[in-house]
Amino acid sequence: MKLEFEIVTTIERYPPEKMIDWAIYAEKKGFDGLGVPDHFHPWSHKYGQGTFSWVWIAITAEKTKRIKLGSCVTAPTIRYHPAIYAQAFATLGYMYPGRIYAGLGTGEPLNEMPLGLNWPSGKERIERLEEAIIIIKKLWYESRITFKGKYWNLIKANLYTKPKEKIPIYVAGTGVMSARVAGRHGDGFITVPHVAYNFDKVMRSLRKGLKESDRKIEDFKLIMHMMISYDEDFDKALKATRCWAATVLPALYKYGIFDPVEIDEYGELIGDEVLAKKFLIVTSEEEIIKKLEEFIKNGFTRFQFNNSSPDYTSFLDIMGDKVIPYLKEEYKEK
Repeated sequence: MKLEFEIVTTIERYPPEKMIDWAIYAEKKGFDGLGVPDHFHPWSHKYGQGTFSWVWIAITAEKTKRIKLGSCVTAPTIRYHPAIYAQAFATLGYMYPGRIYAGLGTGEPLNEMPLGLNWPSGKERIERLEEAIIIIKKLWYESRITFKGKYWNLIKANLYTKPKEKIPIYVAGTGVMSARVAGRHGDGFITVPHVAYNFDKVMRSLRKGLKESDRKIEDFKLIMHMMISYDEDFDKALKATRCWAATVLPALYKYGIFDPVEIDEYGELIGDEVLAKKFLIVTSEEEIIKKLEEFIKNGFTRFQFNNSSPDYTSFLDIMGDKVIPYLKEEYKEK
């Protein structure tokens, strides 16, 4: 079993130059990947930054040597035409072959509605995502594409600079529809810990999608994305997640709440006990290992950490010095 460990670079919280420094440090500490959020607005006005992820990926790829980078995640469905995403990441795949992946999802209103765009129903967003993935793959690996879809059309469209190697597509979601799209078209499925309440149903849908694409689960990556905060002092670790408090509210996504000032106001309504339940608050490497082993038993082999630790590099240290070496040795293929 090959395990992979990825830091989700919180460019919507920290300045871009600081995140580049930490990305270089993460590579030195043995992390395999850097996932980069793709937001127009951040999740918080009080703590927010607004770096454009595609630019940041290119700069950071140039400043690192081996670590893989990707969007975590982009919605190539409303403010982006999927062909534009395909072109941008084809260029990254050409410049940094074997180091780029595409994380794709249905998006959040804070990225679309500030631009005066509509926030479609969940069903429409899923349909748009599936059509977008089809377009992206055609442009990457075929030539002069004419395509007539429900949402987009292509007329003899061609990417003259294509990726030198295959770019893996990881589809993000928590429900049965996104899981099925991942199985049909993706190379992996990104989900979050709270999908556990519906895990069996989601996995059945994923396997159905894989069957429709004539593939098996063994050829597919299950990826766990988690908000994590580490400190030897539990209260300090918990307090550091406060900036993400409102993200636990389903209403943010369902009702099109997009103003970071308003999002902060909703976050004030969330108690610490909810944050302690929803986020992974850890005080030792043993706690991290125990939690990751629970996911490994369910077939997950890639882990994305949205690091909210009060001391950012302390988490990179404990992972690089203790957790990553232990788990890679314990679960290496015999």
